[in-house]
Amino acid sequence: METGGLGEVTGGETDNKRIRLESREKNIMLETERREVENESMESQTEPPNCCSEAARDPARLKEAIEADRYWEKYLAKNNTVVAHSFQGQFKNTVICGECGHVSVSFEPFMYLSVPLPKALDRQVEVVVLLEGGLPTTHLLTLSTHDRVVDLRTALTARLDLADRKLVLAEVTRHRVSRQLEDNTWLKFVNTTNRKIYCLELLCIAPEERETEAKADIGDTNTGEEEEGVSSSMLSSLSSSRSDLCPSTTVSSSTSTGTLTETGTITEEVGGGGDTSSSWKSCNICLEDMVDSDLVSHIHCTAQLCRECLDRSMKASPDKCPVCLAQCEDSEWVQLDQSSGVRPPLRMLTIPVILMMEQADRDTCLRMGHPRLIRVANTVKLSSLVRLLESVADCVSGAHLSLQVVSDSGDWCSRCPGQERCRGCDLGRLVDGGELILKPGDSIAIKFPELEKNALEEVNRTRQDQSMEMDRVKQELDLFDCLDAFSSREVLDQANPWFCPICRRNQTATKTLSVWRYPDFLVIYLKRFVYLERGPGGHAGSVKLDNRVSFPLAGLDLTPYLSGPLQQGGELFDLYGAVCHYGSVTGGHYTAYAKHCQTQEWNHFNDAQVDPRVPEGDSQDDVYVLFYKRSGLTHNVNPPTAVAKTTNSPP
Repeated sequence: METGGLGEVTGGETDNKRIRLESREKNIMLETERREVENESMESQTEPPNCCSEAARDPARLKEAIEADRYWEKYLAKNNTVVAHSFQGQFKNTVICGECGHVSVSFEPFMYLSVPLPKALDRQVEVVVLLEGGLPTTHLLTLSTHDRVVDLRTALTARLDLADRKLVLAEVTRHRVSRQLEDNTWLKFVNTTNRKIYCLELLCIAPEERETEAKADIGDTNTGEEEEGVSSSMLSSLSSSRSDLCPSTTVSSSTSTGTLTETGTITEEVGGGGDTSSSWKSCNICLEDMVDSDLVSHIHCTAQLCRECLDRSMKASPDKCPVCLAQCEDSEWVQLDQSSGVRPPLRMLTIPVILMMEQADRDTCLRMGHPRLIRVANTVKLSSLVRLLESVADCVSGAHLSLQVVSDSGDWCSRCPGQERCRGCDLGRLVDGGELILKPGDSIAIKFPELEKNALEEVNRTRQDQSMEMDRVKQELDLFDCLDAFSSREVLDQANPWFCPICRRNQTATKTLSVWRYPDFLVIYLKRFVYLERGPGGHAGSVKLDNRVSFPLAGLDLTPYLSGPLQQGGELFDLYGAVCHYGSVTGGHYTAYAKHCQTQEWNHFNDAQVDPRVPEGDSQDDVYVLFYKRSGLTHNVNPPTAVAKTTNSPP
């Protein structure tokens, strides 16, 4: 396997100390050499270089030009090679001391331009924050692509001072909650393309009405048999009052009625002439129609399964309901014809609330506004729940028509079978003894009469926070973005100080690196491999940046990034080759593009396979190193010619 990177990825405290020591020694050496060359140049130089007529009119620029030429001539005298003359250029390094203001200018040769990918790791996320009693407001947060949802929650909590609030981050599609985000989910796996991210405060029943909720909270903290919010005394009373919760309950005939025995088995009682027919329902998995006695139901949700499908599901995912995906026990599965009146153990549920509007010309309702989440017990008093939902409905002018239990999309009922085509059951119809039993698959729809256009726009409106005016990170980079980042000013802080020769100690400073002269053949290296102090998983490590960087095939104008005198003919370059890397930091594969020097045709080289292909469009996604040559440059190429083989005839 081929590995990636040019060796710029380093780490460790020892290496950092060594780098800082070498940097200090290099600063002293360069400053001493600069002063020596400056003295020599001022004594020996009588007229300006022939390439800097503009510099001749400015004494400061003239001094820099003379000094740069002296450095360059001295370097070429020691490295008089074709590589140095053709492929190497010259940097101008300007450092300004933050304490005394001393300006240090040095010139260094370079073999290639190593340009960074600016803000390649930044991930900007728009989050609609909706708190209890507040208006929906959109905030813009900038995080790293290696952050998780918990980091987004932390950033929101710190910005808005929400430490004492119960918040849920969710993906919202067309005014409904599509997915509640877990804290350990990577941000790069959060769908922001066709969904919106909401930060919703959980709405709870008023404190004076929380007696049932408090019991459920106690149940949530238990272990063993009490993990699902059921106390041991409640389990014993429930099992003693309804022995049909036992999984060993069997039915000898699918069309018979039975009586519970002490062993929990239903014995057959064959009637003399009564009607023994039962209603037929379908299994949620195999969809086969069966009588109620052949199906089992999960008391916590709307699951209806045949025993074969339940056995297969339990083997695939033990102790997990295949419908609501919640942890379950064998005692929570009840024969469907015996499930009437069975109350599930108390536990807390997070129920989505959807605002819907009736349409005069259609049978369906239209979703509108912003969804909410309520945190209630699965067994709750209807009056308390209604008061909580009315506080949500206050955001819409006018009285609501009904409160209904619906599916997560809001289009159909979550309780009634699909063939009944029920649009939702009113909460009042599901009350048993003044209490409503909620299930994990339930959503609650607050339905309103048809609103006017202005009222509907007000319900759907979202306020904009000041953070929305921040500069946006570009989704696609180009080579000029990388060159701008390369030539931008860098701040050398206390963690990476600069040794000032005037102050004689390390100081904070500003550093600017620019190109004084370009070579005829320029190599540009994209820094796709970087070392992060806080990488994936929050640990230090190296990563590869897979951002696409577009680049021109011809006419690359580098004049704006030139600090030295403009060469005759300008600084225009044409691409003649590129190297691509596929893979990650640990390993990968290299391919290359090359332009024929005579036919001017592009070819793609992948090991032994060669295809005619131009590096443009999607082919630029994995480009790693770019090879440019000065426009209009002529050079002689003498390719080898085929030599005919001569055969020696026998004498």
